[in-house]
Amino acid sequence: MDDSSVQEGYMSLNDKLKQKNEVVLTGAAGTGKTTAIKELLSTWEHGYTLLAPTGRAARRLSEVTGKSASTIHSAIFNPPEEGEDGEPIFKKVRRMGGRTHLVVVDEASMIGDYLYSAIHRAVLPGTRILFVGDGNQVLPIGEATAIDWSKPDIKLTTIHRSENGIAQFCNAILGLSSKEEFYKLLNEVKLNSYLGVSIKDIRAELPSVWKATSLDRMLIVPTNALRLVVNDAVRIRRNFPKGVAVVGDHLLVRSNNQKTNLWNGTLVEIQQFHTEDSEVPEHYREITGINENNESFRCFVVPDEFQADATTFRISRREDSKEWKRRLASREIVGARWTPELDFIADKYLVGPAANSLHVNYGYALTIHAAQGGEANEVGIIWDAFWMLDKNFDAAKRLFYTAASRAKNSLSIWLKT
Repeated sequence: MDDSSVQEGYMSLNDKLKQKNEVVLTGAAGTGKTTAIKELLSTWEHGYTLLAPTGRAARRLSEVTGKSASTIHSAIFNPPEEGEDGEPIFKKVRRMGGRTHLVVVDEASMIGDYLYSAIHRAVLPGTRILFVGDGNQVLPIGEATAIDWSKPDIKLTTIHRSENGIAQFCNAILGLSSKEEFYKLLNEVKLNSYLGVSIKDIRAELPSVWKATSLDRMLIVPTNALRLVVNDAVRIRRNFPKGVAVVGDHLLVRSNNQKTNLWNGTLVEIQQFHTEDSEVPEHYREITGINENNESFRCFVVPDEFQADATTFRISRREDSKEWKRRLASREIVGARWTPELDFIADKYLVGPAANSLHVNYGYALTIHAAQGGEANEVGIIWDAFWMLDKNFDAAKRLFYTAASRAKNSLSIWLKT
């Protein structure tokens, strides 16, 4: 059903959750999905659990509702088992919920069949599950989407963000059906048709300067290759040495870590490097850092992009474990103090001082998938995926929409051809 207000959506949620155990709520950017959740929780008379697919999304859900939220993995899975190649396999789930208990899964468009099934295995009979998401965003990588977003129980349609034109711009993206219409929309932006949305001249203002000037800004790119280039460019603007992390560097966490309460997608800043331990491989570094809430932590990190041997090989990829070991054993990679015989799981030490290390990237530019589930007051997009408009227009539109809908107050777009 289509509702024209958040209040109606909230009332419909109450009614639907009385009628069935699983409810799907959807709506485009700015239609009030999170507000409807907040209203629902304020009157829910029983227990509830708030979940999201990533740490970034869980933190945002907690901030906007004022309630505690966690990632799906940390809430429902027991510690992982070791797979055939040393990769962690999440199998055993913790039971949760119960009759009258509500489980809210925000940003549910990011979950595939695997997590969808795991949630159903975890909840006890009688548990109500509310899946909330935007089916217009990019689909889960490598998995079929678990929920039919074209047939939700409740669909919010009225845009409520009125302080700028970003939500209207995102809505216009959804209405595109051809490459020609895409270019027409960009021309409308150049004519200042959408308040808060602008096309930047890359010759007048480089995106790396835009980001380096204010690190609170979110800079989004479509491809990993472009992310690496932009990360290097921003670090040059900050006068940081190439290939060597330094105090003040911003890192993107790429692994969940319950010990430090840091999750995949969290941004942290290095405050201090600690004395190197001779028992720890050189590319493992112990740091003190702060997260986005200004909370301090201390742990080892596994740098994906500034390892000691200066190669481009990224050790955090689980499927690369055998290749990494092979290169080390054959001495194709030299200079890194590493003991291949030590047991590790997904390139993380099981024992010793570097156990449970964080995997990190430089965190100045984010791919669209990494940015999904988060938002920022100021968002910039470097768009170079024009080739996708011909190859797969729907996929290109989803990517562009997902990136644009991260912005709250200001959206800057650089067109890279």
